Amino acid sequence: MIGPVVAGAEGVLPGLLDSLVAGRPGPVRIDVSSRHAELARWAEARGLTTDRQTAVMAYGGELPGERSWLFAPANVALG
Repeated sequence: MIGPVVAGAEGVLPGLLDSLVAGRPGPVRIDVSSRHAELARWAEARGLTTDRQTAVMAYGGELPGERSWLFAPANVALG
C-alpha cells in the first residue's frame, strides 16, 4: 500500500512513486483520486488496474490541510 501521497505539485509524482515501488515484490496498491489524471496514467502505465473507488472522509468537520496536495489517500480498510 502506497499512501498517503502528499506533494506540492503533480509533476513530482512519477519520480517519487517510481522510487517507492522499485524492486518491491508482490502487488502494489495505491488509491488514486479521480481529480489527478497524471497519477492515474502513471498507475495504468505500470499495470495497475481500477478495482474500486474510495471516499475521503473526516469525522467532525472539514478535512484539514491543503487538499490539492493530497494525491493518494491511505485506505483505512486495509485490514
